[in-house]
Amino acid sequence: MRPMKYFRCAAITAVAIAAAGLPTRSHADSIPPGWEASNMEPIGYSGLENRKGAFKMAIKKVNGRWYLYMGHLWHYGWSIVDVTDPKEPKFLKTIPGPGNTWTIQMTLHDNIMVTALEKSSLAWGADPNKPNEEGVLIWDISDPTNPRQLAHWKTGASGTHRNSYPGGKYAYLSAAAPGFGSNILVILDISNPEHPKEAGRWWMPTEVGRAQAGRTGGVSRAGEHQSRRKNGIDGLLPRCGEPRYQGRS
Repeated sequence: MRPMKYFRCAAITAVAIAAAGLPTRSHADSIPPGWEASNMEPIGYSGLENRKGAFKMAIKKVNGRWYLYMGHLWHYGWSIVDVTDPKEPKFLKTIPGPGNTWTIQMTLHDNIMVTALEKSSLAWGADPNKPNEEGVLIWDISDPTNPRQLAHWKTGASGTHRNSYPGGKYAYLSAAAPGFGSNILVILDISNPEHPKEAGRWWMPTEVGRAQAGRTGGVSRAGEHQSRRKNGIDGLLPRCGEPRYQGRS
């Protein structure tokens, strides 16, 4: 998908989520022309103070107000928008992320938010000659507008992609790992969110021992693309083939 299409879809998605019935700004940003939708129409819009490319999002209700959290494709960090009134979304702030690092993914439940850090690519503005961060950051969001970082867990490789935290003891990470050619499932114990630790891992047998082609200049992800939860069961969304093997740490 082309970058502009990413932006357009992300902007429309943000509006659609807000329109689902979700503080308030005296004048909302104007809805840009050229929007596309099926069986929906935008009723509110935030330009996120020119932070284009809003990506993975999650919403949280606190004391009657709805807060929308999101990553970004073109900016390093995560933004918070008050969408209590979907016609008047209010941009609150951006939490700065580490430079030269993809911060496009986040997931949350209750008062814990997990944000992904991942090696980006030249196509998205990264500089392969500069350092980057990787892994996940774990945040306390009991104060919804002032997240507090609790921990930084690292993969030892290029980071994590689409992760899932459904609540409880474990977060499920689509993570790079030394010795694997693609992302694997890492189960992270965050029962003590200030001291996360790996509880287990799962991979496809074809990934063991393969070089991580493309990791030096970009992101290669031939296998596990994202963790997911279906019918109460956590697992992976494979990109190629079906899982046949389970490994444990």
